[in-house]
Amino acid sequence: MRDVLIKSKASGYQKTAVVSQIKGNPSRIEIFDPDGSALCTADVTISNPRGSGRTIKKDLCLRWDLDESEYKSRLIKLIGLPEEGRIIRKAKENHISSNLVHIKYGKGGKALVEFYDRDGQITGSNIYIRKCQTGDFDASNGGDAVSD
Repeated sequence: MRDVLIKSKASGYQKTAVVSQIKGNPSRIEIFDPDGSALCTADVTISNPRGSGRTIKKDLCLRWDLDESEYKSRLIKLIGLPEEGRIIRKAKENHISSNLVHIKYGKGGKALVEFYDRDGQITGSNIYIRKCQTGDFDASNGGDAVSD
């Protein structure tokens, strides 16, 4: 881990994400600063049933459908995504955003992260957040993944 952080820092990165696995499946995402301090830790389950669609990374934006909280501002600052603003129209649908990371309520009050591709179609990849904390702020208070 030390070598990864040293190489990341030498390459000029300000943050390093480490994805841990259990039985070959992603189970935890940790984001570290160049000094090795954990900025964010999330226990997750990931599904990718269809695995279709591509986003344009430089155009990604965030839609947040959870309660407003301190966690939202910390996460936006941490991942550096602007909030949603670009909307496209589809013939049979109302407004659908393209290149979108959509964070909303999933089953049991846990957070669900969905991704929309450059054409405004859901990619099928999902991240289910069971527990999350940023620095000293634990967003999993009360069993909800992102509540205060």
